[in-house]
Amino acid sequence: EVTNLKDAKQLLIQQKLELQGKVDSLKATLEQEKRNQQMLKEQVKKEEDELKKEFTEKEAKLHSEIKEKEIGMKKHEENEAKLTMQITALNENLGTVKKEWQSSQRRVSELEKQTDDLRGEIAVLEATVQNHQDERRALLERCLKGEGEIEKLQTKVLELQRKLDNTTAAVQELGRENQSLQIKHTQALNRKWAEDNEVQNCMACGKGFSVTVRRHHCRQCGNIFCAECSAKNALTPSSKKPVRVCDACFNDLQG
Repeated sequence: EVTNLKDAKQLLIQQKLELQGKVDSLKATLEQEKRNQQMLKEQVKKEEDELKKEFTEKEAKLHSEIKEKEIGMKKHEENEAKLTMQITALNENLGTVKKEWQSSQRRVSELEKQTDDLRGEIAVLEATVQNHQDERRALLERCLKGEGEIEKLQTKVLELQRKLDNTTAAVQELGRENQSLQIKHTQALNRKWAEDNEVQNCMACGKGFSVTVRRHHCRQCGNIFCAECSAKNALTPSSKKPVRVCDACFNDLQG
């Protein structure tokens, strides 16, 4: 019986050791599983952080693109409004030039008629002077009286001649003004506001446009130039204060 108890005790000890080994093995397995779970948790968190970062970057990029498009649309609307104002100003300028030209034509006609009338008066007075000179030669006795009348008539002839000269000069001046207005009228009809996307180089020196070399419109001819070729300011028929013009238009306006 004692032997049986020893055997049973030994068996229990052996079973205890086996169970302890299983417990230790399970503990080790549990610890490893905990480590694996921790690593998996960290990996999931890392991937989640990366996805959040990527989402934030894409969201910021999308907002930036939307803002750029809104700015582009606003700029397009501003350019469209600016072009509309420029077209309106050019049309108004064209109407003014037409009115000035028509007024000049009427004035020229009036002065030509006045010139013809003065020439007729001069012809009559010259004939009168000639008649008085003939009478003076024929009638020496009436010399003193005739000379006084002749001097008056000669003075009137000189005055009328002076008026004729002034009128002729005025007609010539109006003719020049009329020619200048016709040139302005033709320029206004032919003037076209150059489009930015159609001009890649300065229309004076040929310099290519870029981020640093910007386009500038001449407010007189409407063409596009670089800053150096359109650095001058001058008054134009359509502006109340000096505006940017190209070198060629500046010289024309100053002339």
